[in-house]
Formats: sequence, structure tokens, C-alpha cells
Amino acid sequence: MTIDELWERMPALRRQEQAVHSEWKFVVDHVQNRERYLRISETLTDFLVRLRPAAETMGIQDRPRIVQLSVKEVLVGDDTIVRWHENHRTASQEQ
Repeated sequence: MTIDELWERMPALRRQEQAVHSEWKFVVDHVQNRERYLRISETLTDFLVRLRPAAETMGIQDRPRIVQLSVKEVLVGDDTIVRWHENHRTASQEQ
């Protein structure tokens, strides 16, 4: 293979390299998002396990206060309701 043939192949090889790098980055980001989700899920599950026994013994007037302290934001869509809890952290805060 001559040097001219190699130079002709360079643009295609660079595009291929960029495509592979983009795919690799997508996979890494996906894995990190799954790990974050699992950590948040475990934290929330632990919180709920501790909260249930306490909720059974607390009065009616105390229950709204617990919700107010634990839920940071509620987003209501057409078909969904999303609750952002106080222990939720964004990607930039976790890194």
C-alpha cells in the first residue's frame, strides 16, 4: 500500500474512529446513569424501610411535614408525575 493510498483512507478512518469513540462514550454514560439510579433507588428504599415503622406511630399532623421534608420538587405531566427527593443529586454533584 502506498503513502497516497494511506492518505486517501485517513478521512474515512478518522470518521470511523469518531463513531467508535461516540459509541464508547454513550455506553460509559449509560453505565454511569444506571449506577446512579441504583444508588438513589437503594437510598430511597432504605429511607422508606426506616420511615414505615415511624409512620405507623406518628400522628396525622406530622405526616405532611415528613413529605414536605423529603420531597424537593413534584413535576406533573400529562401522563406522569415525577417526584424529586431531597437525596437526589445531579451528575455534576456526584462527580
